[in-house]
Amino acid sequence: MRTISPALFGITVICFFLPFVTVSCQNQSLASFSGIQLAFGTTMEQPSLFGQAQSRKIDGIPAALLALIACGVGLFVGIVGAQGDSKPIPSLLAAVSGLVLLLFLKSGLDDEILKQGNGLLHADFSPGFWLACLLQLSAVGLNGYILMNGSTTVTVRFCPQCGGKNPEGNDFCSDCGKTFELRS
Repeated sequence: MRTISPALFGITVICFFLPFVTVSCQNQSLASFSGIQLAFGTTMEQPSLFGQAQSRKIDGIPAALLALIACGVGLFVGIVGAQGDSKPIPSLLAAVSGLVLLLFLKSGLDDEILKQGNGLLHADFSPGFWLACLLQLSAVGLNGYILMNGSTTVTVRFCPQCGGKNPEGNDFCSDCGKTFELRS
């Protein structure tokens, strides 16, 4: 189970490279933005009725950046934690933060697009966004389950010959190879 949590965070980070939202007017797509573009900002070409298209700088949205950071933290904590005896609390906090920030991003974008477009523009959230939310919800559930069941604790035994630390189920010492006595 320890490897599932970092995988959920890693896939969520990949989702940020997929389309997150499409802005449309009367079912005509005007622009599509990935999670990375929402997090860091982008430049958009706006068509003009007369002459050349104009570039418009769109600033990054803090909620998108913070959600991406939360996913990165969850990935890092999961990878580091999988190598040692860790508690799922940091991963759980990262997952909850990521999910809340993604939902806050959706709410904020919906409001802003409606306000800026005087009710004519509409935000359609893409599968990349919904998959990121689903993955974060799964990470919340998984890490909450691990926390409640205490399944991150690994019983160890020490080798009587070299003192090496070994998981309870090992038949041989992973350091020196000595066979462990069967316990009754």
